[in-house]
Amino acid sequence: MYIQCGYKPVIYLFGWLLCYFFIAVEAISGYKGRFFAFLLVCYFGIVSLLRGSVGTDTANYEKMLVSVTNNYIWDGREPGFMAVAWLLSLIAPSAEIAVRLLSFIFFVVLAIFLIRSDRNERFLLVGYIIPAFAFQYSMNGLRLGLASSILMLAVQQYRINGSLAGIRVAIPSIMFHYSVFFSLSYLIVSQVGFLRVSSLFGLLTLLFFGVAGFFLLDISYVADKFSSYQMMQAPGTLSGVSRVVVVLVFVCGIAISNLPSGDRIRLSVLGLSFLFLFWLLTQYTYAGLRMLDLLCLVCPLAMAVSFARLGLNFNIPIKIVILLAGMLSVFAVYRGFLLESGLGSSPFLPYEFISLPFEII
Repeated sequence: MYIQCGYKPVIYLFGWLLCYFFIAVEAISGYKGRFFAFLLVCYFGIVSLLRGSVGTDTANYEKMLVSVTNNYIWDGREPGFMAVAWLLSLIAPSAEIAVRLLSFIFFVVLAIFLIRSDRNERFLLVGYIIPAFAFQYSMNGLRLGLASSILMLAVQQYRINGSLAGIRVAIPSIMFHYSVFFSLSYLIVSQVGFLRVSSLFGLLTLLFFGVAGFFLLDISYVADKFSSYQMMQAPGTLSGVSRVVVVLVFVCGIAISNLPSGDRIRLSVLGLSFLFLFWLLTQYTYAGLRMLDLLCLVCPLAMAVSFARLGLNFNIPIKIVILLAGMLSVFAVYRGFLLESGLGSSPFLPYEFISLPFEII
């Protein structure tokens, strides 16, 4: 069913090189448009859409979508994602195609984000988000990928139409991955402060409705997830070091940015506090790594929100930090691909193209 690609890692390396090549071209030429960024979204989207049995959880998602069409009884999984998965399983000729369509939706959302982007958002997207997350979120963690892309639209909506509009867009993201509730809370606290009584009241209110929402749903799925993470030991003392370094790079960048001192202190303290907490968690459970993954995205998003709220453009130090964080993330992601090459039912390496069934050609 699948056609193996003889160039194995090159298909990933070429995409990452394109990111920084286009940034260099824009810096030299002064071009400020979206054309190069659209090419990137298209390339990464094609690689994801045409993949065979590639991506750590691809095989698991294919099994999930098969079960959705066979008298599936909802077990508490994210209802937004399951609704989309169910709809695609009805439309697509096979579960394999339906999973690739989920990846396609992720890139459609990125394209919408790009169309509405300002210069800051576009630079963050090309310099960090695409190289650090595009392959992982479209070929492995599909639920988190869709949830995170919707959260990015919420950040953008906040810039364009204000906080209430942003929150309205952000809330559905939780229905695609429950952990994004943390990311949303982090973004809110990063902007309103966390030492004010009103801020603490607002956060407690958000937590109350969040917990109440989980109890209104079937909480057995969430409880099972927590239990499985507790039983999974983090794979080594240095687990998550690459993620820790990336967040530290962003914190250092925030400290030397052109943001006002109050915002710099608030973002730095918030980032360092959760960084220490989640790193400590990695020493006992695999859940710490998952939370560090969330922090690697929400920390720069919070920074971008602060710049948008104040009407500031990224200065040179921040742009250098974004590029450095992106390159460090690429190194870590690629190293993970190599270490897991050939392992499991759908590893990232070797890359192979899907061979479409005759009846849908």
